[in-house]
Amino acid sequence: SIDLQEPVTLTFAARYLQAFSKAAGLSDQVVLS
Repeated sequence: SIDLQEPVTLTFAARYLQAFSKAAGLSDQVVLS
């Protein structure tokens, strides 16, 4: 089960980081505008 859990955790982390980076980019745009 560990072999199945790790990829899911990595995928979730990747999606979280991607969403966070997008949110940070939007925040920068709002501050600059």
